[in-house]
Amino acid sequence: MRRLEGEDRAKLCKLMGGTNTPWRRMWQKQINEARAAGWYRVMAGTVEDMKLRDDGMIVSMVKTTQGPAEIAADFVIDCTGLDADIAEHRVLDDLLKHSGAGRNPLGRLDVERTFELRGARSDPGTIYASGATTLGGYFPGADTFLGLQVAAQEITDDLAARGFCSRIGPGRSIRQWLRWLRNKQP
Repeated sequence: MRRLEGEDRAKLCKLMGGTNTPWRRMWQKQINEARAAGWYRVMAGTVEDMKLRDDGMIVSMVKTTQGPAEIAADFVIDCTGLDADIAEHRVLDDLLKHSGAGRNPLGRLDVERTFELRGARSDPGTIYASGATTLGGYFPGADTFLGLQVAAQEITDDLAARGFCSRIGPGRSIRQWLRWLRNKQP
């Protein structure tokens, strides 16, 4: 992936398909139990309005393909992040319109191998991006916990190469941990 560019990288991403969230047996068991108990159900639609009832329940008025529905719930979880267009996010839309940042072939933010946002540098300033907003970049697991760790390490290494901070490595980590152990400022 790190050697591929543009459409070649996009083709390989599409071949892998979807997000990179792993299938977990325990998660599937929990979801199946919740469905069987009736306290979890999936509904696709557009939330038209939300109101808080006097008893603290959240009531969502949802427009579905089966018609309008009113749903009362203790919690509402917004799960649109991985599929939504990045231009729907105010900050990302502003970056796309005003900074020179662009989209990769999958429509997400275009980043360098170091996760620097391509086209947005304003020396000496640099913007980095990671996670689902960079899916289709040089690291295919961008939207996983491991992917976020890899991105953080790559960004830190790039910042160190630019002289902004020291490189992180085992020796430095142990020294900083010993300082913390002695109750000294890292």
